[in-house]
Amino acid sequence: MDKRIRISTQKSVICMSFIRILLAGFTVLTLTALPWACKNSDLSKQGEVSIIESKTEQEPEINLDLHKNRDVEVYRISFKDTTGLFGSGVYSIRYFQKENDTLRSHKAWFSTGENFDKAAYNWVNDTTVSVRLYNSQSKKEKKFTLYGFGGSSGIK
Repeated sequence: MDKRIRISTQKSVICMSFIRILLAGFTVLTLTALPWACKNSDLSKQGEVSIIESKTEQEPEINLDLHKNRDVEVYRISFKDTTGLFGSGVYSIRYFQKENDTLRSHKAWFSTGENFDKAAYNWVNDTTVSVRLYNSQSKKEKKFTLYGFGGSSGIK
């Protein structure tokens, strides 16, 4: 009877040691992968882009093959404003997002008398991006939030 208890105890000790080793390995793997997963998450995508100066009154065609989910691009559109309504700059902000496994482009227009050369952005959720246009020399800036889904988009 003592032999059986000793063998059973030895099997339990070996089994518990194996479980501890597996648990320790899983913990190390999780702790190693977690920073990489958070850093590369689309949900936390933020960035900064230079504003592209359009030399014509039209912005370039949208080519979805050149973009990925949560890309943002900003164009300053040059045109002759004979009405005086648009100030010195009209900015077109394009943002790209996945909708039902399809990449879609959304756009918003912003008019101002300021001259901006950079844009910083931060995705708030799957359909909303916060944008800050700014001038790297004068430090003037304008902040707004863009949202879109399906056939609609807006600015607030």
